[in-house]
Amino acid sequence: MSQFEVNALVRGLDRFSVSSVGSDRWMSQHDVLEKLNIQAHVEAMSRHDETVVDAVVQHEKVETIVHELLVIEAWKEKIFPLLIDHFSPVTALKAYIVLYHEATLCNLLEVLLYHASVCEAGGDAMVELVDYCARKINALNAGQFKALQEDKPEDPKASLNRSTQDNLRRQHLDVGFGVCVCSISMLRFLTDHMNLMPLGVTSRMLHTHDILLALVPLVENPPWTRRRQGGQTEKFIDQKWSRVTQQDLPLLTKLEGQVWLAIYNLLMDKNARKQYQYNSHRKQVIVRLRRFFTDLLLDQLPLLRELKRLIEELSIMDPPPPTASSVAIIEAVPEMREEIIKDKNWKEIAQKQKSTVFANDESARQRDIARLAATYNLDSFDEALGAPSCGECGKSGEGLKRCSRCKSEWYCGRTCQVAAWKKHQKICDILAKDVQRKEAEKKKQAANKTAATETKPATKSASSSSRSSGTSSKPASEPIPAAVASGKIQLLDEMD
Repeated sequence: MSQFEVNALVRGLDRFSVSSVGSDRWMSQHDVLEKLNIQAHVEAMSRHDETVVDAVVQHEKVETIVHELLVIEAWKEKIFPLLIDHFSPVTALKAYIVLYHEATLCNLLEVLLYHASVCEAGGDAMVELVDYCARKINALNAGQFKALQEDKPEDPKASLNRSTQDNLRRQHLDVGFGVCVCSISMLRFLTDHMNLMPLGVTSRMLHTHDILLALVPLVENPPWTRRRQGGQTEKFIDQKWSRVTQQDLPLLTKLEGQVWLAIYNLLMDKNARKQYQYNSHRKQVIVRLRRFFTDLLLDQLPLLRELKRLIEELSIMDPPPPTASSVAIIEAVPEMREEIIKDKNWKEIAQKQKSTVFANDESARQRDIARLAATYNLDSFDEALGAPSCGECGKSGEGLKRCSRCKSEWYCGRTCQVAAWKKHQKICDILAKDVQRKEAEKKKQAANKTAATETKPATKSASSSSRSSGTSSKPASEPIPAAVASGKIQLLDEMD
């Protein structure tokens, strides 16, 4: 997108209430935020001008984005449980879009908060964001996603027979875990720029939530690592579970690095150290980090050598007795979330959304499909998205096969394809229609070109005919499962 287009989209961002979630205007803004999120990531990877960052700061939209994050969090917490039994195959698509909206906002904020200008421009909204991150970290520590750690490989036939409600509950769990993981990165960037934000931000991190003590259990028992049947270990890397060999297990992932950097910032920053008062409990928890300072860890993050020295010193000293401070601390009170959830009749809102936003309207579903097809037209971003990987197990490299309908998802083979079909089917239907439309346009253009060159030599005509008919991909040779034979799942293409 051009800078003019980005500015126009950012300028139009607005605040919505919980009752407006899923409405036509809300869906239109969801599309805008998806496009801005993709654009921001492409610019970050290509190291081009940060047009999205500049526009968000210029038009003072940081608070608006944080507000929308808190709104969708409240909707998932208060409204989704009241609607889950109402959803049908017709309304499930929009329900998933709404669930995924929180992940879109977190991904966008993850890119934005890397820049000091965004944290500075956020003002008191950063206090709200600290509270949000604290809630997500507490959810990880409380074991709310333990089902994912104990997740066993599911029989492909069973996955195809799951009900709409079961699929949405699983999607709610998967998206929620990804959001909590993303909040750790956001928190790390907030600790990078503590001195540029209101004093209440640092105070809320250190005293109200004691984020430092909440991060230590994540080092000791990382919820993003799990053991599968057969002794295989997987880590949650780049928003998907990937197998890790025993040799690579001690290597830090980006997520694990973010946890250590957040701890480093909170313990080593001069202003934070002045505010943070050690007591016996805090000392005992922080000192537990000593056993993780291996040579391999220090080689990967050399700056942790200073942190190791600080913790060693802390272990041999007695915490100072508590003293009464003569300095009055004025703490910013998070008003945004309170305003969002205050005096709301959640049952009444849910009942209204059943008959409006999530009504069994096939025409509305078709509009959602068309809207999504336009939003996720990523042709211009293919180069920046990198090499493909299996959509089920995460394996990358040669030999991957592509879904022949949507041309966007990749799999190791039909076993992974069948296992992932239930969750891939909806987006596959959306993208497949867009692929068909583009192929029809290409055939029409090729036919017009052929008609214009009929008087030229036969070789030219044959060439044009070949282009208009397209090329067929070599089908895979594995036995065809029942789900494929019945026509539910299309055959895979070989990777080009």
